[in-house]
Amino acid sequence: MANKGNILTNDQVLLVNDYLVSPNGQFRLLMQGDGNLCVYGPTGCVFSAASNAPGGRFFAVMQSDGNFCVYKGAPNQNLGWLWGTQVTIPGGGRCFATVEDDGSFNVYRGTGPNDNQGLLWGTQSVDPAIIRKFAPKVYLHPADKSHPDSVENYFRTVCLKVGNTVLERTVTPDVLQRCNADNYTLESLSGDYPTAANNYDTGGPIVPTGQPSVGMSNAPVYVKTFRRPAYVDIKYIFFYPFQSFQTFRIGVMSGLSTRKRTFEWARFGRHGGDWEHLTVRLDPTGQRMLGAFYSQHKHCVWVAQPPLVDGTHPAVWAAMNSHACYPAQDVFDTGDVLPGPIFPPISWLKAVDTTVLADDLVTYDASPRRFTRVEWTPYAAPGQLVVLDRNAQADKWLSFRGYWGSAPLSNAHIDRPPALPFSAEDHCFNVATVLRPGIAVFTDRLKGDAPKSPKQQDWWLSKEP
Repeated sequence: MANKGNILTNDQVLLVNDYLVSPNGQFRLLMQGDGNLCVYGPTGCVFSAASNAPGGRFFAVMQSDGNFCVYKGAPNQNLGWLWGTQVTIPGGGRCFATVEDDGSFNVYRGTGPNDNQGLLWGTQSVDPAIIRKFAPKVYLHPADKSHPDSVENYFRTVCLKVGNTVLERTVTPDVLQRCNADNYTLESLSGDYPTAANNYDTGGPIVPTGQPSVGMSNAPVYVKTFRRPAYVDIKYIFFYPFQSFQTFRIGVMSGLSTRKRTFEWARFGRHGGDWEHLTVRLDPTGQRMLGAFYSQHKHCVWVAQPPLVDGTHPAVWAAMNSHACYPAQDVFDTGDVLPGPIFPPISWLKAVDTTVLADDLVTYDASPRRFTRVEWTPYAAPGQLVVLDRNAQADKWLSFRGYWGSAPLSNAHIDRPPALPFSAEDHCFNVATVLRPGIAVFTDRLKGDAPKSPKQQDWWLSKEP
């Protein structure tokens, strides 16, 4: 077994048991004795060429036409082609193959990493037509004022800080690449965040579609792809500059009956920056959907048969304010309940996510809503799907180790809820201020922790087996 370093250039070969290794030492591309070419990492095999053949001699070669191939036999006794990337350079040219720190195996034009002239083929590259075919249609909640946006627009509204010290007032990908540490944060330039008294819109605008009461987001959706031996994952990633107030559901006693209300409550749950995603899993050919993972807070929930729009696009309903992703319109319990009776007229209180615009929804802004449906359809507009694979500019901000918002944003001051039946908002406020310590339904939502970039969260791979 021989370590051949990090790259193979024109006409260089891997014999059986030879391997390439990634710069960080975590991944190896191995030419196996069964004819299979595989990438192995900390979690096992992450790529297989599925080129198994009866035992014998095999070798892999970086051909001068740009095609990386596996053959039976030996370089001086070629016994036939077994597998190849099938991407060539017309007329030939300089090219190299390499294993990268994310476990991808890629072939580039050029003589090496310092002379990289563009990707020819990669294990984490998927046909743009496939990415577009399976991209989701997202339904944003019409009452949600924290909208999605691009990271570039977000950078115009924030500064880079460490503790209380401002390091940079102009944030760019190059700044984040230069100023990069775990304790750095991106925070509002104005120092202002929405409150109950000033619940202003954040993120990109929602614009009319021409259909009555239907709005649309033009924010980009970021895309990361992963090829595995048994499947292809396409991660569609949504960025929100701000996560607004936690939604709760309450039972308000009225005689022998109970009135139910869903309402937002400041300042529970709010924090700067919010990364959410949907992972579409395809068969190894990339043609058939196996299911999808919907991100919901700390979890990614598998849905084997997600609802589809136009036959191939998974439907996603983003929960009001929290942006958790669901495959249906409903009110969903998030696990924390304060059972009752508490103080009359409150019979019970629980934290929820809502993806439905219901008559019992109570918000701080009681003015008529401009839209009753808000759609986000990134596959319908050129350039709205931004692929992160081999995207050098995006990798500068993806590699930023700090937080995409104040860490944490202080939510210690609790605002009163919006108006509820029988002045129950006053009772909710008293319960929260008196009973808050040690009550999970309250304390877990006052932390205001901002997230790190998808790359720093390892692309949520451990949550999506």
